[in-house]
Amino acid sequence: MSVRAQELERLLTIPVAHELSSIDAEIRNSVSGLKQSFEQTETQRNTGAQLRAIDQDLASKLERLNALSREVLDLPEAQKRAIESHSAYRAGDKLVGQYAGALFDVESALTGLVDGVRRILADLPQVGSARPSQLLSTMRSEVVRGISRLVTQIEESGAALRTVQNGLGPPTVETRNLISEHEQEYAAASSENQTLQARLDSFKKLSEEIEKAQVEKSSFEQHLEALREAGPALTAHRANWQAAIGRREELLEHQAATLMGPGGMPLKISIRRSTDTERLKDALQDAVRGAAITTPEKFEALVRKVLTARDPISAWLILSDEFVSLARIGALLGTGATLPKTEQLTAAGFKESELRRIAAKLTPSAAFELSLIYPDVVPLFEYVTADGDCIPFEDASPGQQATALIQLLLEQSSGPLLIDQPEDDLDNSTILEVAERLWSSKEKRQILFSTHNPNLVVIGDAELVACCDYCHPGTSARVELAHCGAIDNPRLRDVITSVMEGGEAAFSLRSLKYGF
Repeated sequence: MSVRAQELERLLTIPVAHELSSIDAEIRNSVSGLKQSFEQTETQRNTGAQLRAIDQDLASKLERLNALSREVLDLPEAQKRAIESHSAYRAGDKLVGQYAGALFDVESALTGLVDGVRRILADLPQVGSARPSQLLSTMRSEVVRGISRLVTQIEESGAALRTVQNGLGPPTVETRNLISEHEQEYAAASSENQTLQARLDSFKKLSEEIEKAQVEKSSFEQHLEALREAGPALTAHRANWQAAIGRREELLEHQAATLMGPGGMPLKISIRRSTDTERLKDALQDAVRGAAITTPEKFEALVRKVLTARDPISAWLILSDEFVSLARIGALLGTGATLPKTEQLTAAGFKESELRRIAAKLTPSAAFELSLIYPDVVPLFEYVTADGDCIPFEDASPGQQATALIQLLLEQSSGPLLIDQPEDDLDNSTILEVAERLWSSKEKRQILFSTHNPNLVVIGDAELVACCDYCHPGTSARVELAHCGAIDNPRLRDVITSVMEGGEAAFSLRSLKYGF
């Protein structure tokens, strides 16, 4: 009997398959949240950089605008007053039109109202043959008089409005005359100096650009405010991710301890961090492929340092964060930006030129993906010799493997256990140990053996024995159930004694050990 490591691992994980599945789902959810939060933090970083660029541009334009203001205002006093007050007079001219327009709109509204009321009055139906005619006629007369009075009041309001319009005439004329005088002064001040006009045009254009930049800045600030929780969310998702990985490891450790029992088991199960460097090394090399890094031993050194750290996952996260920081600076290297600190990469022997090539090749998202390929834990199975030494389970002999596996299975209590010829690769003393262990094991689970060894049947105190035989020629079946019953059945005892080699000795030993 040769046992593969995968079969032993199934024995470890199947009893806690539901819990492992739940934790794995939590890890996947955390990974999804991590990716989303990271993308949001990158958007936050880029938006912040754009906002800083807008601030710098605004500061520059405001400085130029102030300089233009000083140049424009460095004029004779009369010209300065004309230029300084020009926007105010333009606003006053606009208000004159708005005030006159308001009165015109009211007059139009009143006229429309009178016309509408008169149409209603004209359309008012006669009483005719309707009953009671006298009361209805009285009601109609009241309505007509009421509407007529209302029309009169509206027309009187129109007359009052025209009085207001007439009263507004003189100040309107005076205001327009003053605005016209200012326009002449402003035109004279502007025409005397063509350079001044150019400055005024620049002043106006620059003011419009500043206003547009301020609107854009406000939009970026709102976007940045919407992303302010991205950083804390990333931290929370990473904490949940690490916690779930830790719970998975603790669950496997607890299950390993449960499988081994209180002691004396020849199988030792340990949960350890994988020492396989290939998976992590391949991930690093794939991420920077195209960066012309021709020294794979540097990646090997990085991974070995991670796997031998006290906390390999935290060490891996520190390393992946260095790759993220390189990727973020990659697009800025051509502008004179300096490389970030990369203590792990530098300690592994990566030169500045190599780091620059990695930065130019790697994207932040690809670098962040590295952090999600964490150093996993794996079960380590060892055989414990009689001297207490531990050897890799795969190096144990078939007999040692079979002994450890059967003892492990007999200690479990989950579901029926079916074993075909468990005596294979076991010596007689071990078979007797297994047979004696069956007494307690069968109280915890149903056990079915297919065996030719009488000790497992007799010393193990089988509850039911089924003896099979070949069928007679000509029948469709090949094997039939010849005898079935408990070992106390005389006929079954005879069959066991005659068919199974050592059957009589097994019954004798049973009698000596147990008295029956």
